[in-house]
Amino acid sequence: MLPTCTSRRILRRGVPFVRSIEKFFLCLPSKQLAESERQILADKAAKGAAAVESAAASLASHDETVARSRAEFDGHAATSAELQAKLAASRPRAEALEAEAARLGEEQRAAAAKLEEGVAARSGGSMNERLRALMEAKRSGSIPGLVGRLGSLGSIAPEYDCAISTACGPLDWIVVRDTAAAQQSVELLRERGLGVATFVVLDKQAHLEKRMARIETPHGSRRLFDLVQCTDPAHRVAFYFALHDTLVCGDKKLASDVAMGGAKRWRVVTTDGVVINPSGTMEGGGKPLRGRMGGAQSEGLSEAELAKLRKQIDALGSKLDAVKAERAAAQSEARELQKEAKRAQTVHNKQAMQLEAAAAQRAALEKRLDSARAASQPSEAEVARLAELAKEIKALGKRVGEGEKKKSW
Repeated sequence: MLPTCTSRRILRRGVPFVRSIEKFFLCLPSKQLAESERQILADKAAKGAAAVESAAASLASHDETVARSRAEFDGHAATSAELQAKLAASRPRAEALEAEAARLGEEQRAAAAKLEEGVAARSGGSMNERLRALMEAKRSGSIPGLVGRLGSLGSIAPEYDCAISTACGPLDWIVVRDTAAAQQSVELLRERGLGVATFVVLDKQAHLEKRMARIETPHGSRRLFDLVQCTDPAHRVAFYFALHDTLVCGDKKLASDVAMGGAKRWRVVTTDGVVINPSGTMEGGGKPLRGRMGGAQSEGLSEAELAKLRKQIDALGSKLDAVKAERAAAQSEARELQKEAKRAQTVHNKQAMQLEAAAAQRAALEKRLDSARAASQPSEAEVARLAELAKEIKALGKRVGEGEKKKSW
């Protein structure tokens, strides 16, 4: 309520003035209300813009993080591929070293066995002395037609060693090319008092060559001659001379059936050394014979050759040790490469999953930005209302201004 003195002053000024004062007090709240509504709409627009800015910043930050992750992912992919390539390249080297170690080991074992047999042969009886003397004469060239002990001229699979050692008596006979070589050998043995030896003269066995062709054998048997491997085909006829069509079977019952059960009778030997003759008689049953095919004894090795064998065994041992050490290093390197490759692949897979999740997260951030942009745009009604408010505030402001001038009561 206005003070009494003020009321009197207003009344003295007349009705128009009173009405202008009334308008002032009525317009001021309306103007403030309009400004308040306009501020609410402005705040809403500002919040919408801030939401858009925040969503855009989040999306940009996400893209930067993904870019770094993508670079790391590509780097790990390259590292993983490089490690896989190194691992793949290391395998042939490790396999080659493994094969080389196996080859050297086999050579060393063969040389050691030959040395052992050679040493045993030099400490053997008169037969080895005869053989040694003849082989030294061959090496010196004094008997050029001398070939060697029959058993040393071929080889056979280990499972047939007992069979041929038992069934082939002439394995210790001496093979010569012609009669002259046989006569020279006999003369040498007589001169040195080394006794006698039996000889197979190759040029006297030519008539047997047509019988060496493969034949059909009873079921479950093989011709022993066909199993012999010769380094020189010219020596095969000597083995046929010694074996003829002797067959070999896996056991005694089968051997008996093969030897006696058909229209033709055969000489058959089992793989464990039992011989069944065409007449039906059986030989064997004692300690099986083995090792008469091949062997250092067959060559009658000299001391110089034995020394050479020892040197060869030592050299092979040194090479084998070096290859084993290199193989161990290669295997260790391959294991480390495999571990590194596995770790790199694990990281690579983890980053791939993270990037996949980031793609889904980016879609959500884009949706948030789109929503914020949509929400920040004022509606048509709000735009119209803001225009109305601007007009109202302007009009009300003018009235309030006029009232302010007259307010000096």
